Order: sequence, then structure tokens, then C-alpha cells
Amino acid sequence: MFFKTDVQSKPFSGSTLIIPVVSIGNVPQLAADLIIATEKMQRVGTIDSCYVYSFSSEPAYEHCSNYPTAPIEVYQNIEGSYTIIQFRSPCLKNQKKFLAAQLIDFYKEHCFKDLVFLASSNASFADDSVLSGSKIKAFDICNAKNSELLKNLERCEIPITKIYNKSDLSQLSCARDNSLDLDFNNISLSHNPNNYVDLDFSNKNLSHNPNYFADFINSGFIKHLIKISIDQNIPANAIIMFANEGGKFTFNNIPEAITFASLVNTLLNLLPPSNTTGWTKPLSWKWLHVDNIPQNMFY
Repeated sequence: MFFKTDVQSKPFSGSTLIIPVVSIGNVPQLAADLIIATEKMQRVGTIDSCYVYSFSSEPAYEHCSNYPTAPIEVYQNIEGSYTIIQFRSPCLKNQKKFLAAQLIDFYKEHCFKDLVFLASSNASFADDSVLSGSKIKAFDICNAKNSELLKNLERCEIPITKIYNKSDLSQLSCARDNSLDLDFNNISLSHNPNNYVDLDFSNKNLSHNPNYFADFINSGFIKHLIKISIDQNIPANAIIMFANEGGKFTFNNIPEAITFASLVNTLLNLLPPSNTTGWTKPLSWKWLHVDNIPQNMFY
């Protein structure tokens, strides 16, 4: 992996790194689009990785019109308090764990202050109690100390599931009655019949939530990010939105993206309170509408 800088960024040591994982409906990427376009976040560089498909296209944002779109781009707000890695290309087959490792290395190398994963999961397998509420689940990995996020999650009445190593049990003073006890030490990588690499949860110690599998269905490589974070004792938070692929009439996940972006903004205070104009749609969204796609591409 190689990080190529476009402009000088603010120190990453004072910035929270946000990684929207390519997952069902591309909801995290679309939500990040809204945040980047509305906040007019500066593109500070690109990440070259051999584990994603290579491509280049016209600029995705009007305020960054001098940059062609790259597979992995890094954006930062003016204050430097938040940095977003925006994916324009999916991960290559069988390479999810390696891409996740590169991203964690990027986080460590640049000494970011906090780490937040965003992902979507298949709503068809979610619990009714989740779908009738915020459609959001949050995970605290290795006792992340992002107090502002945790406070806002509590204020929004979004339950937090703690994922931790067994060695961390002695440091926990509170009762575990309302949390999920996951032992990630025995998780291994194995090939399934479809010949792609995924996490094997078969040896996992599970209590209080028999539907844990449903939390990470069609969620891309976030399980690998969580596994590596725990292996290396890296505190992080994960925010998961449950969604379906596309819509009956819209054929895209724009409504879910707006909802997710609004919630993430509420939890992380990404946009200044003075912003009252609503969300700005990026240039790249013109291709999300079926009528805008050049039909001669298909004939």
C-alpha cells in the first residue's frame, strides 16, 4: 500500500479516522459522499492498493473538480478533526483480509486519534426490534475511549455491544448482563465452498444474542477489520445500518444513505451547527438514476 498525498493535511494524530466499508447497497459510501460534499472536505491524498480494482473516472465532487476519481481516496475536514477513507472500488476476490490489514496499518502508521468503521448489513436477516427502531447497531471494540460517540449513542438510545478479548475481562468492572460476550481468539480464516475467504465464526463463544450472525451479513470486510483490531488490541467503534439492496422504485439506496449520514453526523458532530442548508448531492450521484445512464452502453 502506498499513500500518495495531494495536499498537506492537518496532523492525523488529532484526527478520527472513519472507514466506510463497501457493503450492501453501498450505503456507507453514499453516506460518506453526502458528508464529503456537504462539508466540502479536502482530498488530501489517495491510497494505492493491489487488493482493489483499478480504475479512474471523472471527478466525484464539484469542490474537487481538479481531481479524477481514484479507487481509494482520503478526505479531511478543514479543522483536521475527521478523516474519511472513501472507496470507489470493491475489494478483489479472496483479498478482504489483506485490504483490512493495510487499512489498519495506515491507521497505526499515521497515529490517528480514534477509529470508526461504518458498514451496512442485510436487513432481511435483522431482528424486528432493530428494524422497527433506528435500524442501527453500534459496537465498542477493545474498550474504545471515544467518549463523545458513546455519549451520543446513549442519547440516541442506540445500544452498544462490546466486543473484547478474554484477557480484558479482568479490567471490566461492570456487569455483562446486557452485552454480548464474544471470544474472537478462536476465529480463523477458512475457504468456504464458493472459494472466497471469510471469517469462520463456528468456534465463537456466544451468549445473550443468538442472532449475532445477522449483524454482519453482506457487510464486506468489516469482520476482518474487527478481527485485526482485536488481535492487535486496537480500540475502535463500528456503526452498522441495516438496509436492503436498492429500492422498489428508486433502484438505489439514496434514502438509506441520507438516514445513515444524518445519524453519523449526529453521533460524531461532523458538520458545523451553522449548516442549515441540508445535504449536498455529489456529482457522482447523477449515475445513480437509471434514466441518466447512457443506454447505448447496453446495445
